[in-house]
Amino acid sequence: MSGLSSWPGKDLNYIHSIINQYLKYGYSLIPVDKEKRPCIYWKRYQYRRATIKDILKWHIQFDTLNIGIVTGYISQLAVIDVDDLSLLPELKERIPEINETTRVKTSRGYHYYFSLNGQNIRSTSRLFGKNLELKGNGNYIIAPPSVIKNYRYSYEIPLSKILPIPEKLVKKSDDKITNKYIIFRIPKYHGHNMDCIRQILKRELKEGERNNSLFILYNLLLQNKNSREYARKTVEKKNRSLANPLTEIELKKIYRKSYHYGCSGIREKLP
Repeated sequence: MSGLSSWPGKDLNYIHSIINQYLKYGYSLIPVDKEKRPCIYWKRYQYRRATIKDILKWHIQFDTLNIGIVTGYISQLAVIDVDDLSLLPELKERIPEINETTRVKTSRGYHYYFSLNGQNIRSTSRLFGKNLELKGNGNYIIAPPSVIKNYRYSYEIPLSKILPIPEKLVKKSDDKITNKYIIFRIPKYHGHNMDCIRQILKRELKEGERNNSLFILYNLLLQNKNSREYARKTVEKKNRSLANPLTEIELKKIYRKSYHYGCSGIREKLP
């Protein structure tokens, strides 16, 4: 991947080879324009990867050669985005691995790549309380050799040198996680059994059980006299904690339905 430092015109064979290299790393790719904006509805590609045929079609359709990589669980990729270079000395002291891992030169600073190796990292715009962005779930980066506002992104350290995510970053980005799962505050008791709420909040929900469990969680919170706003925020927070969260459209369907069974009546429906 050290060869990704130039872009010799609109050569489809060259584009094909570049995209193939990214796909071999397991990255989920999207097309972006010269303003860094996705050319498509990109969030679905947090959960599935586009094919090479789709990607080449996009580049022709939108007349763009710029590539975005969806960060987080789907690509097993986290990236520290540094725009304020005055913060680099402190960052290097905290995370010395950035001197060794894959590095991309951007128009304002650097991108430092890390492999997640099965970790589930959420994005934050205030890493270590500073103006440093950690791009994980729910985010994307501009990848070389894209050109943004006449500046070509390029590798200073190639992808072949990418290092695993430092443990310090895992703890800092998910400092309320135990065994990779968020610790939720159990809502106030209002006279209803809390066991089912606690059961859903404490476990990782996998495909096949997400919709049903979040639907039950939402309704149990309402039955326990919590506001709709509180119930929605709790469901959304739980959804964001999942390795493969539901889409916004799927979540909206959960809020439209209701049922009136208590915890004892739906226990067998829970995972």
